[in-house]
Amino acid sequence: DMAANLTVWESPESLEHFVWNTVHKQFYNRKEEWFEAITDNHFVMWWVEEGYLPTLDEAKARLDHLNSHGNTDYAFDWAHLPHVKLWRSQRCA
Repeated sequence: DMAANLTVWESPESLEHFVWNTVHKQFYNRKEEWFEAITDNHFVMWWVEEGYLPTLDEAKARLDHLNSHGNTDYAFDWAHLPHVKLWRSQRCA
């Protein structure tokens, strides 16, 4: 019923490229076939220092913060990063 994915990227642009310009997009576009619709945020980003490895517990806390407080520097989604734009046309969370 649920899948957790925790990755660290060098930049929002490199994540954006992976999400929308690789085979990942084909999987993303089929998510409704495998998962029930989620009304809350299910994707969260935050800045980490180089070499730091975040945990799933930290990710859950950041996601809860995003759902409670909206975009902040502590926890955010694509809309908090005005220089990345593909999510707007691709209906990404």
